[in-house]
Amino acid sequence: MVLESIVRKQEHGLDRREAARLGTGEVAMAVTASTLTSVAVFFPMVFITGIAGQLFKDQSLTVTFALAFSLVVALTLVPMLAAGRPVRASERDSTVTAAAPGRARRGMETALVPSPRQPAGSPAGSPLRCASH
Repeated sequence: MVLESIVRKQEHGLDRREAARLGTGEVAMAVTASTLTSVAVFFPMVFITGIAGQLFKDQSLTVTFALAFSLVVALTLVPMLAAGRPVRASERDSTVTAAAPGRARRGMETALVPSPRQPAGSPAGSPLRCASH
């Protein structure tokens, strides 16, 4: 949600830093409220006693901490990265070329499509292949 809000602000003509600040501020309360609602459901499971408590304590702690760290990342790291230095076209093209030499790619438009059936007796491969267009 935070990144989508930042991108929307950039599409309206704001620079990267201003879009990150305003976009994050616009959805921060909603993201925090939804995260705290989920934490309010999972965290009380820590206090259940008996076999049910033994089964669900670890799971509820894991979900609670994952939600909390996700909130921290969404409100701090995502805006910081979105407001960072823009990547030049030459840097982006060299990164794509180095990552996949010999593969025809148009920017970041690589799609995975179902591969044709494997002939009998051939080694099992990935069910998806990269589409060149």
